[in-house]
Amino acid sequence: MVLASQIYAQSQGIQCIGPDRCHWCGAPCERQPYFKHDDRPYLPFEKHLEPSKNPGGSYICQGCWFWRRPRQTVHFLSGGFKDTQAPKNHSWLITENGSWVISQKDWEALYGFLLKPTGSFALSIKAGDKSPENLLQCSIGNDLSVIDANTPISFTVNNSSHQYTIYELEEAIKAGKDGKDPGIGILFSLASPPKILVEKQEKRGRGHPSKEDRSEDGRIASRSIFRSGNSQCKEKI
Repeated sequence: MVLASQIYAQSQGIQCIGPDRCHWCGAPCERQPYFKHDDRPYLPFEKHLEPSKNPGGSYICQGCWFWRRPRQTVHFLSGGFKDTQAPKNHSWLITENGSWVISQKDWEALYGFLLKPTGSFALSIKAGDKSPENLLQCSIGNDLSVIDANTPISFTVNNSSHQYTIYELEEAIKAGKDGKDPGIGILFSLASPPKILVEKQEKRGRGHPSKEDRSEDGRIASRSIFRSGNSQCKEKI
């Protein structure tokens, strides 16, 4: 099992290590003064708006510490960046190799990735400007060292968990979302699959894909995800 905070830390070139457990997500963390949590004390009958996986923990992991910095340069999945952004205000695709903000123009690249996911990743979507803040401790990490068409893959929308399978997603792109997993319907309600993927899924349904089709699918999935190494978030002072 891998936590989203551990994947996020790895995407920044660091690790969640230490003798303690993170107050927010439960990942290993160090006992350092600058890693003290900023949560309010837990009192009987008091509801906290931001859940904690380890309320008794005094420290937070490096993944959660990076996530909670209010001013960072964020990079978008299909290219480009924006300064002085708070991660909690965006949707994210987080992998071992980097982390990217998902805007509306990034869904073509995101669908390409979801059809052929690799390694460990977390998809955490904030749907709507008035939706709650995106909480890293509520995101779900996927460890896809072994994966087939029916492997359940988790993601979150507004901090609520959902699942899909590659087979269900391929079929939904080809024939529509009716009768598919609820998670597929959630994805389609956020953004329809791009026309190029719909056409390719329909063509694939009529026979085996050609070598050209397979190569193009690979380019769609990886066109912007792994093409650069500049995804490191930088704190603005």
